[in-house]
Amino acid sequence: MQNLRDRFKMDFKSRISLVCGIFGLLSIWLVVNNTDPAVTIPHPVMPKPNAHDFYVAAGSAMKDGKQIVDAVSRKPSRTYSAAQKAAFVRQNAGVLVNVQAGFAYPYLNPPIRSWNADTEYYTRFRQLVCLFTLKGELRAGHGDWSGAAESYLDGLRFGEDIQKGSPLLGHLAGSTYRNIARRRIWAVVEHLNVAQTQAVITRLTGIQERHVPFVDMIQEEKWVGQAARSDFLRDTGKSYPTLSSKDSHGQTIPDLSMYYLYRSKRRIMDDFTTYMDRSAQIAQQPYSMHKPAPPLPTDILNAALTIPVLQYRIKDVESETQNGLLLVSLALHSFRLEQGHCPKTLAELVPTYLKKLPEDPFARGGTFRYHSLGSRYLLYSVGPDGSDDNGTPIDDPSKMMTPHPETRYDVLENSVGDVIAGINLQ
Repeated sequence: MQNLRDRFKMDFKSRISLVCGIFGLLSIWLVVNNTDPAVTIPHPVMPKPNAHDFYVAAGSAMKDGKQIVDAVSRKPSRTYSAAQKAAFVRQNAGVLVNVQAGFAYPYLNPPIRSWNADTEYYTRFRQLVCLFTLKGELRAGHGDWSGAAESYLDGLRFGEDIQKGSPLLGHLAGSTYRNIARRRIWAVVEHLNVAQTQAVITRLTGIQERHVPFVDMIQEEKWVGQAARSDFLRDTGKSYPTLSSKDSHGQTIPDLSMYYLYRSKRRIMDDFTTYMDRSAQIAQQPYSMHKPAPPLPTDILNAALTIPVLQYRIKDVESETQNGLLLVSLALHSFRLEQGHCPKTLAELVPTYLKKLPEDPFARGGTFRYHSLGSRYLLYSVGPDGSDDNGTPIDDPSKMMTPHPETRYDVLENSVGDVIAGINLQ
């Protein structure tokens, strides 16, 4: 009987020890999993002066910005007279001068490292590009084709500048701004003389050299994402106004307090960092390789916050393609004015009209495709599919019946056909 009591006491003590051990391990596990991940997020040294400060000041001083955007849109909400447009430009003359003063200095977007970072300036930046565009249209209306091209190039330069140091938000904004300005340049080309054309070529070449590689944007977006996750993971019960309560599939995001028992904060951060690093590696490869994007992180927090950045690469490559096609078209125009005919090959443009031929960003190598058609020519890129379709343009006729029929020629990631100079404009 005594032996039985002793065994029970030992068993009871063993059970208590086991429970305490399990509780201790769970406590350690919870502490480890709930420890805030430490990541090193750089804060770049900003140039002084910084063109960004000039642009922000100009945007803040703008008058009638929304009306200016409307006036140059494809489908304005109302009709604006030439006098009204001239008044918009005239009352914002100082604004344009301030932006152009900023062109003398390097641009670096202030790093976004907080949920509450102010990015409202991107909206005002759009108004500035539209102001340059409006000034160009007024100049064109008076037959000042060289002046019109200069104003449009100002807008194009602005769109290139603001991408440096910007995350995806700024990248997409810059792409939109460049499209607004570049589309107008195409309409000016045929009106320029040889000297004016060469001046535009020189400036456009300089603008191209300012282009920010897409991989740089991914790196900045990674730092933005790491900072955002650090803020959120630091306080699991905190609610941020910019964080949706639903993930990308419409599912409600639950309280994550107990979730860290299953997946540590460190792993959540590491999974995001790994995804962005792999995306950056792919972005460094030629687009024509068509490398598949890495899988998105699957945990609840990352599923809600992670942006599939590589799906936006098409906009960057398409923009570079448009710049290249425009540059070659300008050189062909200059050649034809002086020689009276189109060249048989693009090689004839070098070095008199172009220092070198631009590469086709969608191709596995080489410049754009070109066919001389007597007094005309066909110039094109092989497009996103990487296949030479003999100048058959990307075209989706089904969009003709939509509110935006002009999008039938838009260049998308899954587009089939070629990007034709003068047709597939963005």
